[in-house]
Amino acid sequence: MKKICGAIPANPEGCEANKGFTLVEVLISMVVATVLVGAIYSSYVIQQKAYTVQRDLARMENCLRAAMQIIRSDLLNSGRNGEMDGTLGIMESRRWNQLNLNTLDTGVNGFQGLTLTTGMDGDLAAGILPDGSADLGVTQTISYRLLDTDADGRRELYRIDSNYPAGAATVPAVPNGVLLCDCIDDMGFAFAIDRDHDEEIDRVNAPPNPSTLIWAADVNNTGGLETNLDSNNSGTITQADAGGVAIGQEVAYRDSRAVRIWLLARSARPDTNYHDGKVYQVGLKTINPEIDNTAMFRRMLLSSTVTLRNRERRP
Repeated sequence: MKKICGAIPANPEGCEANKGFTLVEVLISMVVATVLVGAIYSSYVIQQKAYTVQRDLARMENCLRAAMQIIRSDLLNSGRNGEMDGTLGIMESRRWNQLNLNTLDTGVNGFQGLTLTTGMDGDLAAGILPDGSADLGVTQTISYRLLDTDADGRRELYRIDSNYPAGAATVPAVPNGVLLCDCIDDMGFAFAIDRDHDEEIDRVNAPPNPSTLIWAADVNNTGGLETNLDSNNSGTITQADAGGVAIGQEVAYRDSRAVRIWLLARSARPDTNYHDGKVYQVGLKTINPEIDNTAMFRRMLLSSTVTLRNRERRP
């Protein structure tokens, strides 16, 4: 029988010296450890990317829903005053330059905005309200605009309120402005109209879908509604409508009875493993990420329709 001895300086007769790991065993252990660490790190990277994607998607969704809710609320209150005389309401929805607050952009790359007005405390004339309080006749003007104030290629959605203190503005470039969302890629509006004032929204009675709503927009950027975006009368506005079709005489915004809203959000960072092959219709504009070389960004589109309740009284 062999006798195993402890660590002693000599090797007495009958004792077998302790042996350590061989070089091969050490190398094998290192290889196994490296594989395990690599697998753990790869799993961590995958999980981290998935978390980042989900965080960006959640952020876009929250941003879209919050902005849409505020726009809807302002539209529902637009035109509110005691007289209902049509002097308040939707004022315009033209395309603007993304770098300058006061510069119209007549080109197809302009970004559509929205301006509306409402009475804050009754009719437009100063006086006394039925409850005995003072009616100051204050008018509130609200505009929604997409701007790239820091010129980083990402647009921010601002709500500009004439009664908001300019000194409290989020950025100096947007007086009276409040930043609603910094991930809106584009925004669009279209308007259902009542040209003959018969209290019925105008429709196109032609095939393939009789009684399809007219969704009008200011394609010419002149301050009036002259184009039906649903040119093929399909009931939906798509790339196939190719910019819409003229509806005849220009219609005033005061004849709007409903508003269709589009908000398109874009992720803050590109994803080299993602490719967006979709085509998005945002009002009068068609957005193709592949053509724009932005297909590596994730996008989310939200649309909604608001029926206006404060309308001009007709005889």
